[in-house]
Amino acid sequence: MRLFNFTGTATLLMPHLAPSGLLAILPMRLMQGSAVAAVMPMIGFIAAHWAPLAEMVRLLAGNFMTMLTAGIQIAQIVTMPLSGELCVSAGWQWSYYVHGTYSICIALAFFAIFRQNKEEDRLKHYIFSDSPEQHRRVSPQELALITKNGPTSRRKGGKRPPVPYREIFSDPAVWAIWVAFFGNSFGYQMILQFMPTFLNKVLAIPIERTGFFAILPPIAQLCLKVVGGITNDKLTCVNLIHEEKKVWQELAKLRLFNTLAMVGCGFFLLPLGFQTPGSESLLPIAFFTASVASMGLITCGSIKSVTLISRQYSHFVMAIVQFVVCIGYLLVPLFVSTLAPTNSIYEWRFVFGGVCIVLICTNAVFCYWCQAEPAEWTKSIPRGDESIRELVTPAEDSTPPA
Repeated sequence: MRLFNFTGTATLLMPHLAPSGLLAILPMRLMQGSAVAAVMPMIGFIAAHWAPLAEMVRLLAGNFMTMLTAGIQIAQIVTMPLSGELCVSAGWQWSYYVHGTYSICIALAFFAIFRQNKEEDRLKHYIFSDSPEQHRRVSPQELALITKNGPTSRRKGGKRPPVPYREIFSDPAVWAIWVAFFGNSFGYQMILQFMPTFLNKVLAIPIERTGFFAILPPIAQLCLKVVGGITNDKLTCVNLIHEEKKVWQELAKLRLFNTLAMVGCGFFLLPLGFQTPGSESLLPIAFFTASVASMGLITCGSIKSVTLISRQYSHFVMAIVQFVVCIGYLLVPLFVSTLAPTNSIYEWRFVFGGVCIVLICTNAVFCYWCQAEPAEWTKSIPRGDESIRELVTPAEDSTPPA
């Protein structure tokens, strides 16, 4: 929560520091980046400690992860048109003032809701509660559902097992996830960061219209993400009585939805390099919208795979995901400036073609090495530590004592 307050404050200060040059605004950008760095680990932590384990065991993670990450699209729906309108009507400074203000307000609201500790835990956990058993708004029935058959690290007094770093870094399925996220961030950041530039500088669409058109892709992505999450959880094509068939089916769904997301995004980007500058056609907007919407299905692919294979260690895997995503963020501007220095439509054909190749190749790596069942290192138990005996094994699958 403190990180998000920092980024709100940094955003408010940006207009005042911008005239002083790069060295003045660099610390503010670092503060903003520190908040972004916490997003992915937080998603993994919540999925591991707040989602009922039964949903993960029954492979219902698609819809859960869809709802958990929907705020990404909602933020874009608000930010894009608001920024365009503020820049035109009130000046670019007001875009920072408004976004910084509501960022702080949202962080304070999160703090007020999440810091609802029970009386006996307030002194021990003063800042915020990081588990459902500490939260005063979680009823006994909800707590029973969340912790039923789950890791004892969720339960009061339970220990959290140490992260098996070596096993995680040597698992090909985890590397497949990281490679997929690199491709995802490469394509998505190019669209998010350079779509207004392409529409305005290359296709000569006025800036106020680019801000309006920018809300269409996240709206479409949010809708497709919700539909995809529900479809993913309900999609069955084999007999689920046998555990091996269940895992095989889930693996097929991971590959299918990840391919629809990444390859679909790449294919919808390719026609943009052949549009006519100055044309009134809405085809560029349609292709951009379709490419961004396709990426919504990634929650049923590589993101879902994180929760399925890493379980209680999802927060660490997602922390590395954030690092990989940041690498994509850094490389995209260099990639675009190298291939399209003059912003001609001919140069942008190579940009879109290159992004498409990256998306296809990284998706191929994911599809080859991805897994849909808990990794062995999620089942390991430190010798002599009986407090984490039930880390991932659900009661209904356990054999009763003789």
